[in-house]
Amino acid sequence: MVEGMGGSKSEGYIKFKELCVTAYNILRKSAHLILNMFILMIDANIRDLEHGAGMDPIRNIMKVQEKFKLDLNDQEANVYMQSIINESEKALFPQLMENIHRWAQYWRS
Repeated sequence: MVEGMGGSKSEGYIKFKELCVTAYNILRKSAHLILNMFILMIDANIRDLEHGAGMDPIRNIMKVQEKFKLDLNDQEANVYMQSIINESEKALFPQLMENIHRWAQYWRS
């Protein structure tokens, strides 16, 4: 995906990262609404929120809350989100899938 935007140093990828951080901070500002919506959906038979199979829906919602990193200020949240993006860029599985895709394209031509 990074290569599709022109590589990790490209203007497009840098803009993508900026937009991700901006979106993350916008979502963080509305975290209380998002978490309340999840709480209201507990009884809606949504598989990942329901009580069955030993799952505690409140625990699952707390995991969502943890991802918002509400204890961080906006600057710290920016750094956190940038680190998540950088880790994802270096992750092995996406690189492996990209190489498989390249090989498939090579053999098709």
